Amino acid sequence: MSAVADHLWQSTWFAVAAWLLALLVRQDFARVRYWIWLAASLKFLVPFALLGWIGHHFILQLDDKPALLPIVQQAAAPISSATLFSDDFGYARYVLVAAWILGSALVAQRWVRAWLHSRMLVKTSSPCDIIAPVPVRCSDRLAEPAVVGILNPVVLLPRRALKRLRPAQIDAVIAHEACHVRRHDNLAAALQMLVQTLFWFHPLVWWIGNRLIIEREHACDEGAVQDGRDPAMYAHTLLHVCKQSIASRHLCAASAVGGDLSARVRAIVSGRAKPSTWRRAVAAATLLTCTAMPVALGMKIVATSELKVSAGARSIQRSDADEPGFVVVQKDYVYASNVSMRELISQVFSVENRQVRGYGRELDYPRYDIELRATQGDLSDARRLVADALKQQFNLELIVR
Repeated sequence: MSAVADHLWQSTWFAVAAWLLALLVRQDFARVRYWIWLAASLKFLVPFALLGWIGHHFILQLDDKPALLPIVQQAAAPISSATLFSDDFGYARYVLVAAWILGSALVAQRWVRAWLHSRMLVKTSSPCDIIAPVPVRCSDRLAEPAVVGILNPVVLLPRRALKRLRPAQIDAVIAHEACHVRRHDNLAAALQMLVQTLFWFHPLVWWIGNRLIIEREHACDEGAVQDGRDPAMYAHTLLHVCKQSIASRHLCAASAVGGDLSARVRAIVSGRAKPSTWRRAVAAATLLTCTAMPVALGMKIVATSELKVSAGARSIQRSDADEPGFVVVQKDYVYASNVSMRELISQVFSVENRQVRGYGRELDYPRYDIELRATQGDLSDARRLVADALKQQFNLELIVR
């Protein structure tokens, strides 16, 4: 329970950061704001603990003591590793889990019904005699244009609306829906549905979903205009279609009449300023940093300048460490942590693991912590140190071909 609570807190913090970024780029293309809100939504599916676990499998070797990465790790620790809640919920945890499952089941049922309704619309529709980059079908049961499907998307048009639209207006509607298809908006909407199903109790999840719909429609409007449609004619078409339609109820379809209609028309007619490159760069860098910080937190830093291997060391001990192994090879010493014989030989002799051959499983198990260093005046290099140590302790003779 504490892990779930911490994940929700971390995702909330990420959503607040996304909101600040969206304010920073409010004058830029809607697609930039859309990707910011989509990242905030997907964060609910990716806990920082998972990113830290990924970082745990990476080891960074540096000659000198690093300066930047420890600062990043210290900055990320309060966000990624803080435990704000205890697990002492008693019997209340079972009530909370039951309520969570029940709520998720109800929300999932809503999405399933919407998906089945969308599939029914496709099955009862008929092909339209319209040349378009995507399949277009007409339906008598549809109130507004929409895109249905993820793998094989289809544009559905209301038959009665087609009779009242001029060819140029139909082309504008198709252009808008084709943008939904190119952007894979239905796939993103499905991921957002998953987030809302799992975290139905979090108000930010639903607010982010609303922002995604708004920015998605703005982005498709921008795309249609950039493809060559006249802004005034396009805005007039949007209003005309909306007069024939009701608010979109097809939750599993990207609709042309979604979002804030008045704001969309103002944006289309007035036009948008040229997007700021530096603002988009700041937004991308910030999102990347928020993702990289937990990964950096889990990384292990090995500074060779801080390794203390005494002269004449010949230590080979079994390792019980639960962390990735690494080997440091210098001119006169070898330092290894939690490595197998095969990995040690591979690193020291600069060959692939599969090129190290032997009998039995001794090359891969157990794993060892190793410290080898030549004595003063001894000119042995790393390869000779390893070969002599393996010969002495394991009676293992290396043959280099």
